[in-house]
Amino acid sequence: MIAFISYSLKESEKYVVSLLAQKLQEKGFSLTSGFKESSSFVDFQTENEIKNSSLFIGVITNSGRYNSPKVYLELQVAQKYSKPIILLVEDTAPLDIGVANFPNLIRFNRYYPQLAMEEVKNRIQVSKTAQQDNALAWILGGAAALALISYLSSEKK
Repeated sequence: MIAFISYSLKESEKYVVSLLAQKLQEKGFSLTSGFKESSSFVDFQTENEIKNSSLFIGVITNSGRYNSPKVYLELQVAQKYSKPIILLVEDTAPLDIGVANFPNLIRFNRYYPQLAMEEVKNRIQVSKTAQQDNALAWILGGAAALALISYLSSEKK
């Protein structure tokens, strides 16, 4: 299975993508992401990667917010192809009004990640027992969400 990650991170935080790739590999996933840095369109290769993925993970941090339009464009492609989606947005990053009520949105604070991590664990647990539209995203990507929040918060400690 393939997980697609779209992220807006500063250069010094991009190592978390490699750590996440290792974590997902343990769960039977390979990780891919977009090829172009353009924030005005999604190129054919990137759209094809999203189309062929089993899960979409979007990550927006305050330090990488300049690149968040790319994440939102790739999120729209994932929605177009009805992919399970998890969107992690740092609580200090501006939030696009179009996703303010997104069902699989988790806002996190990298200095106090416990609340977001508990929310992710809760959503995983509920998804295992309930038949919801969002269940597949949390069952497939819950561990990835926990790992990302943990990696991003550990950098600041």
